[in-house]
Amino acid sequence: FFSMCEWGVDNPATWAPKVGNSWRTTADIWDNWNSMLNNIALNSILNEAAGPGGWNDPDMLEVGNGGMTTTEYTSHFSLWAISKSPLLIGCDVNNMSNDTFTILTNKEVIAVNQDKLGVQGRIVGSSTSLRYRQAEADFVRGLYRQVSSLGMNKRDTMRALKKMVIGNEGAAVSGLRNVIVKPCDVNDPDQLWAPYSDGTIRHKQEGKCLDVFNCDKTVGAAVGLYDCHAGQTGALCNNTNQLWQYDAPVGGPVVSKMNKLCLSVYDRFNNNQGPVVEMYGCNGAVYQTWSLSSTGLLKSGDAGMCLATGPATEVWASPLSDGSAAVLLFNKAGSATNITASWEEVWDGKNVPKTVSVRDLWAHRDLGNFATSFTAPVAEHGVVMIKASPVA
Repeated sequence: FFSMCEWGVDNPATWAPKVGNSWRTTADIWDNWNSMLNNIALNSILNEAAGPGGWNDPDMLEVGNGGMTTTEYTSHFSLWAISKSPLLIGCDVNNMSNDTFTILTNKEVIAVNQDKLGVQGRIVGSSTSLRYRQAEADFVRGLYRQVSSLGMNKRDTMRALKKMVIGNEGAAVSGLRNVIVKPCDVNDPDQLWAPYSDGTIRHKQEGKCLDVFNCDKTVGAAVGLYDCHAGQTGALCNNTNQLWQYDAPVGGPVVSKMNKLCLSVYDRFNNNQGPVVEMYGCNGAVYQTWSLSSTGLLKSGDAGMCLATGPATEVWASPLSDGSAAVLLFNKAGSATNITASWEEVWDGKNVPKTVSVRDLWAHRDLGNFATSFTAPVAEHGVVMIKASPVA
């Protein structure tokens, strides 16, 4: 088994299948929630490159190293398993807790990973469509690009990435979430914002600030949500990466006081209709025009599109060799929620079964037959992983 690693720098998914059996698709993983999310986001859009004999590798498992909760480690292991990525144990196997042992030895989940059909799981469903996955991956790539452009050696580059992902003090931060645009909906809490007198723009539900990450002054800089640090001494670039100049009620550009670039809607595949949002040179274009409604919607000049946080729930699916499908309901949000997987989405609209037998792969029990779809409550940062087998 030839395992290759160049940290995904030269897009190995485009050439490595002819050379090795697995190839790293990301920078090094760190033992925290945000790092895990970043790596799987980048890995997820490369599903077509993987198959029997060659696999995308978002780095080793951190399960059991102590930086995440048992629920988060269960999600981590499930995501790697359905992605058909190498399950390389990264903890001390001589000192595993019972929870760690239970996660790493789940035969039903491992069977999904080792299924001979070898199809990497992909995100399905309208709320997590390919365009939204590309938006999240572009956001993470923006972070990687910031440090790779500094001309540092590999070790220093990894250290810089670690600081961006887990913070300067080594503790996981709750920020680092991308923003997008999507159709305006005043009833969607992901879309509600509030300007503050200190110059920040804050997300009403999460209380975090719109932020140009790592004080990046280059065109294409990643922008998203991060813990607010206005007024704190010693903050990067004197807090200016969270300070904005705009005339939101009237409508116009939203300009960063740090890099003088404009908040811009962008998507190379969709005529600049989103969902990607990034920093770009101010040019007066409609995709750089924003207005804030009295209800808190930050409306783009492109009709009907509003600034929002990226999707917090996902449904993953992977076909298996016996005709069934592995399905993962994944909740990235900070509170429990119900998630639904429709059979139409799971089977991609082809030979969709009318009734499906569902087995919970973590509870190790059959849940019964379900027509059309399956819905389950999913814990904060948790998953429900099922095997869906057609009945009729």
